[in-house]
Amino acid sequence: MNDRSKASLGPRSHRQAMDWSLVLVSQGIEPELLQKEAQPYPDLLVPAEELSRSLQILEQYQRENRHRRWQRPLPRTRILFDWQSLGWGALICILFAFQMAEGSLLLPLGEFNSKRVLAGEWWRSVTATSLHADVRHLSSNVSTGLLFLSLAMVEYGAGQALLAMTVAGALANGVGLLMRPVAYHGLGASGAVMAALGLIAVRAFRFQEWRERPVLTTARGLIAGVLLLVLLGFSPQGDILVHVAGFVIGAVFGLLLSPFAGNLRSQSRWDLPCKAAFTLLVSVTWWLALKGPTV
Repeated sequence: MNDRSKASLGPRSHRQAMDWSLVLVSQGIEPELLQKEAQPYPDLLVPAEELSRSLQILEQYQRENRHRRWQRPLPRTRILFDWQSLGWGALICILFAFQMAEGSLLLPLGEFNSKRVLAGEWWRSVTATSLHADVRHLSSNVSTGLLFLSLAMVEYGAGQALLAMTVAGALANGVGLLMRPVAYHGLGASGAVMAALGLIAVRAFRFQEWRERPVLTTARGLIAGVLLLVLLGFSPQGDILVHVAGFVIGAVFGLLLSPFAGNLRSQSRWDLPCKAAFTLLVSVTWWLALKGPTV
């Protein structure tokens, strides 16, 4: 077959040409890399009759892998870090700055007040997860939260992990309300952070080796998660009940989200809807909080 019966896909770099060729080969299309003297990277040629299908395959590939541009390995490790988690950290820090401003009403209107929640202000279970007592409290939750959330984003997709972590943190506050007979106040993202830890603690259930060594593999992941929960969540100054509830709920969500693990197509398809749902949840709950207390 001569070059006239082939069509060029016009890659813009050597790496892109190689990536595209591997994708096409995996779909049964045999591309040809042609190095031209006038350009620094090879051209990618496919049979003319396969041009339309090749473009559809590459468009789907680009769409599925768009969010992975944020994922980078941590130095000297094989661990992928999803930098989209910084968006959550920035949001928490911005809200803290507003909270600490003189005359701010964010704390009294957004903290978890069990009496007010029982009176109908359910949104406090969400808004309380973005408020903190002081800089030390903030830095502790943001530093650990960024790590756990990032790992969960790599595992399930950025939007899915962010939404699951937030909802699990709110539900953990609800568990605290149900299991405490006395009125209390609470705030902080630690329940959500422990939920993110729970999300990644159950990854062992999806490893292929679990079928060969189920007890060892599953126990290793869960034990590591539980030890981190005890180390980070059992501080006398913290809300241990909410921390444990967040971890357990996050682990349950991790099992429910298992179809997304390693499935780039599903992750990409649901990424934006989940981010939109997170944005809507945070916006609506804070809007309700700032309207003022219910009568």
